[in-house]
This record gives sequence, C-alpha cells and structure tokens, in this order.
Amino acid sequence: MSNIDQLCILSRGNLFFIQQLCDIIEQREFPSNIDLPHTLDEIFYYRFLNEKIQRQIEICRAILEICLASRRPINLNVLYDCLNINEDFQIEWSIFLQVNSFI
Repeated sequence: MSNIDQLCILSRGNLFFIQQLCDIIEQREFPSNIDLPHTLDEIFYYRFLNEKIQRQIEICRAILEICLASRRPINLNVLYDCLNINEDFQIEWSIFLQVNSFI
C-alpha cells in the first residue's frame, strides 16, 4: 500500500485533516520517531507541542488572568506594565500587541 493510499484511509475523506497533516510534515514539526496522527485531535496536539505556540499560550493566559483579576476596565499600557512586572516573564510590545489581537 502506497503512502498516498494510507493517507486517504487515515483521512476518511477529510481534506482539512490532509491539509493539516501535510503542513506538519512540511514544516518538520512532527517528530520522526512517532507514528502519524490518526485524528485531528492528535494533529492539534502535535502542533501545540511547538515551543513558539506554547510561549504564545502562556502570554494569552497571563493577559486573561490580569483582565479577570481586574475590577475595572484596563487599558493596554497598564496591562503591558502588569505583564512585565515579573522579571522572568518579559515580553516585547510588538509581541504583546500581536497576542492581544488574538484574544
């Protein structure tokens, strides 16, 4: 059975699954010592193992924690200052704006 046949069987006709799997393989995000994912859940799991994505998730979490803890509206400058209080967790303004736009 060829690789294309295996991919067709794994995808069960789901083109989104094929696209995501090809993206992972093309970007070399997928560890070579692990079997191919069989579901979209497994594909997204491997995507979230990426360190860059993990860092963005940490920043999003910190932003949401500050917003939820605030008892009043908070502007971007104050939010950015609150995030950078911790010396171990410093982020640049451009990254902050990028992550803030996702939220």
